[in-house]
Amino acid sequence: SPDGLTMWSTFTMGKLMESKDFGRTWNMLHDFGDLNRVAWVRQTDNGELLLRTETYVYGGGGLLTDVRQRVRRSVGYGTETMTFETCIDIQNRRNVLFHNGWSISTHKNIILIAEYGAKGDEPWGGQTLPVELSARYVYMSLDYGKTWKTVFDTHDHIGNPEGVHVHGVCYDPYW
Repeated sequence: SPDGLTMWSTFTMGKLMESKDFGRTWNMLHDFGDLNRVAWVRQTDNGELLLRTETYVYGGGGLLTDVRQRVRRSVGYGTETMTFETCIDIQNRRNVLFHNGWSISTHKNIILIAEYGAKGDEPWGGQTLPVELSARYVYMSLDYGKTWKTVFDTHDHIGNPEGVHVHGVCYDPYW
């Protein structure tokens, strides 16, 4: 976090934990449910939280059929009435995710998030994915994550997008 002391983590599935003393003690901030995992947390310049959750979807026989990726933002972080709103919801594209290291870029009120994922049907290899399932979009928010617009699609810029995916995003405040 910007203060250098606050940390967020998930010790058990679905529970977002917070420490205000560099990890000595932890309090639960929110429970997203047992089939959810909090993958990363960022604090935006307006003091709210932006995070990614993964929801595991199981079909018949207990087989994992999808990993639903959601970007969520807090409303009222630090208050007793804090809630979370879903900003971006990726369904039925199990190899698409938002990586904490290179899929997000923030600058004041501007947030860019890029899809990232395997080009193959199995994580990091295998058969090439159908183009409609590939990680292909970049989203932009101009209001700290309240609203989002798709600002880039590989299909608009690459003649044959088979086997192509977005790898990262970075906002340049000077250009």
